[in-house]
Amino acid sequence: MRLIADVGGTNTRMALSSAGEVLPGTVRSFVNRDFPDFETLLRDFLTMAGERPDEIVVAIAGPVNPGRARLTNHDWSFDARALSAGFGARHVAFVNDLKALGHALPALDAEGLIPVGHTGGAGRGSQSLVAGIGTGFNVSPVLWTGGTAQCLRSEHGHLALPDDVATPLRAELGERAGHFGTVEDVFSGSGLARILAAMTGRSGLPAEILADEAAADVQQARAFYAGLIGRLARNLKLAFMPDAGLYFSGSVARAILTSPARADFLREYDRAIPLEFDLVTPIWIIRDDSAALKGCARLDAAREA
Repeated sequence: MRLIADVGGTNTRMALSSAGEVLPGTVRSFVNRDFPDFETLLRDFLTMAGERPDEIVVAIAGPVNPGRARLTNHDWSFDARALSAGFGARHVAFVNDLKALGHALPALDAEGLIPVGHTGGAGRGSQSLVAGIGTGFNVSPVLWTGGTAQCLRSEHGHLALPDDVATPLRAELGERAGHFGTVEDVFSGSGLARILAAMTGRSGLPAEILADEAAADVQQARAFYAGLIGRLARNLKLAFMPDAGLYFSGSVARAILTSPARADFLREYDRAIPLEFDLVTPIWIIRDDSAALKGCARLDAAREA
């Protein structure tokens, strides 16, 4: 029996799994601020479940090191030895949440994915890429070998902003574009909020501003931001060659790419690339909220521990 968890900055989802599958009826959601630490939450879940797992696999929205991890946007840290001793698990593994999504890709069906473009070529290559635009930004390259996913670590959000994204930002925002130095500065919840505020004069959560869909300034800002995501995705296509698919996750990606601004994204994304061959990359949005749990259920815990 395996305990699996998807720990975000605000909420945590937990479940039990066996033989690579999430066990039906075991998924539970929790608000992180209701618990002083992850261990207390885990103990409460296992008390309710009435089980003692021999493996624990945790997807974490933050940097992961061998045996240790921490959340980026909540004051929790994770220690594999402590969890193993405290809960009697022979294997305890931590993975970045984007890496867990990479392992989940084979388990996602049509109900768990939203097509964005070029989906007719899905599954025909050997490389995929998961790109998360939510509270922060990161990617997980996925290499398929013999039906097994090899998911690589990355901190792509900390790279300097590419010039083909910085240039339209400077043209649109002027001096205010100086606040955007890295990829994550733009492609994150806070980045979207700053761009919306600069272009509409409105403050507040991005979801609240974008909800005013009839407003011309909101439509313009949304289209502009979608175009920036298109430029970013075009760069990611060249950098990672994801012929088996580019999979977006996160609340920001979902909000923008399921709106009418999807057309602005595709216009920028589909511009010609400097290659002598056609690189057709299917694009999807991960809709399945249990996807990271499915990835935790499938990966090799002994190898990751």
